Amino acid sequence: MNLKIVINFVIAVALQVFVFNFAGNFTNYLPYFGLIAVILFPFRLSKSLYLLYAFATGLSIDLSLGTGGVFAGASVGFAYLRDFIISRFRKDWSERKTELVHLSLNSLIIYIIMSSLLLTALVYMLDAASVKIVFYTWPHILKHAAINAFFYLVFTLIFVWDNVYKTSVK
Repeated sequence: MNLKIVINFVIAVALQVFVFNFAGNFTNYLPYFGLIAVILFPFRLSKSLYLLYAFATGLSIDLSLGTGGVFAGASVGFAYLRDFIISRFRKDWSERKTELVHLSLNSLIIYIIMSSLLLTALVYMLDAASVKIVFYTWPHILKHAAINAFFYLVFTLIFVWDNVYKTSVK
């Protein structure tokens, strides 16, 4: 496995466990920052490896928060649906050569926002364990998804800005 993937995993989970979990004690909001590792996983690698990686990321967050598999389930659900999301932006998706750095800046922002919304909705649905209750919590989901999307965008642009900027300037 690529060393960069492992480093992304360690940084994202460490930030979630040691920084954002404690920040959640002082506010009404706990960012799900550790899930950025799932969003940034390279598209060129196999789907089965991605599903295992998503499960490991979610399980790491679950163990730190004591949430009983909510994040593992949401991460795996997102990993399963990510191809559908990205196929909306790239026509050559069948070749699996698409990477985040090849997306235009607009597509990258839309991808991050859609990913944040999907991940947050999955976390809330699994946490509520009922689809009925989700309809009562949509404003909550949208608020948390917007805040998560901000964190995800900042982190993503820090790590891929040079490549995204070069691609969108062309």
